[in-house]
Amino acid sequence: MMNTRVSSFLRRAVALWKKRGNLISCENPFSVLRGLLDGHAVSDVVDAGASNGQISRKLLARFPKARVHGFEPNPDYRAALTAFAKEEPRFRPEFCALSDSDEDVELQCFASPGINSIYTPNRRLRAYSPAGTESRTTVRVPCTTLDQWRATRQVPGVQVIKLDIQGAEGRALRGASGLLREAVLAVYTELLFNPLYEQGAIYSEIDLFLRQHGFALYSFYGPKTDARGLLLWGNAIYIQPEKLGL
Repeated sequence: MMNTRVSSFLRRAVALWKKRGNLISCENPFSVLRGLLDGHAVSDVVDAGASNGQISRKLLARFPKARVHGFEPNPDYRAALTAFAKEEPRFRPEFCALSDSDEDVELQCFASPGINSIYTPNRRLRAYSPAGTESRTTVRVPCTTLDQWRATRQVPGVQVIKLDIQGAEGRALRGASGLLREAVLAVYTELLFNPLYEQGAIYSEIDLFLRQHGFALYSFYGPKTDARGLLLWGNAIYIQPEKLGL
């Protein structure tokens, strides 16, 4: 029975991989980003929710001429990101949260670091991960907007933004309106298809905001469901279609 299930899954995965036009892509999203931006100069990439730098490393590998700016407010990751920056000069850590203002926020830290957020997990997320949502501590962290940061750091332009900040993606994007209009070619973001945090942004809000700034949805990646099959979250690439010739 197990072999039959595995074989069935592999057949579906291969079919999905080969057939273009599916709603969900099995391709590596970072390789997809590299392909989409082939022929375009990529000087700076933002990794919001950098944690220990794992995704920043992937972005640096895909864009070998770019600097990656890793935004991570959780003090538990400061040592690892500082060490990474010494090892890799193209990595620039920023120990603050991204938002739509520069007011400090309370970062709630939980047993599972991937759940840490400025927002409170709701009933659905607590049911999905009861152990992971056990409260550990709350820390006050500084904030900036991407537009303010760009001006302060004198960054000429950011072509790629990656967001994985647990419901705060909407606030980060609102604080990047200038960059989105002037420089950004692609956004790779986590999307909450159903609410998981109190007041956290969900898919429809992110989608509408990005479309208002000229972006189009390219594809979805890694959707997650609960035990009953309810779609919870996933990731997506949004692109500037005219600038990328799509």
